[in-house]
Amino acid sequence: MTTNEAEPVVSYVWTIADRLRKARELTGLSQEEFATLIGISKGTVSTYETDPDAPHKPPFMLAWANATPVTLEWLWTGQELANPPPDGRPLADSVMPTLNDRYPSYSVAA
Repeated sequence: MTTNEAEPVVSYVWTIADRLRKARELTGLSQEEFATLIGISKGTVSTYETDPDAPHKPPFMLAWANATPVTLEWLWTGQELANPPPDGRPLADSVMPTLNDRYPSYSVAA
């Protein structure tokens, strides 16, 4: 006897830590090499890639995005802009105020 019940769908939403790790992996660099490239410690890279609750500071997020083939918007939110500018690496007006509100001492300009 067969049933027509659909298989349950399991979905997984990537955390910010998952997105950071995936972005770095796209570069082909180790954590240590990547840390050297963007000017932070290997420990910070490791923490950012494993702890979604770590304080993801705007300067590091911007450096991470600039060193990888992904956008800051995707790293920060998991979403892309619907109509990105032609250069393909925008700093969305919707993302930068969020970063500035969360970390006012860094005051990242859009």
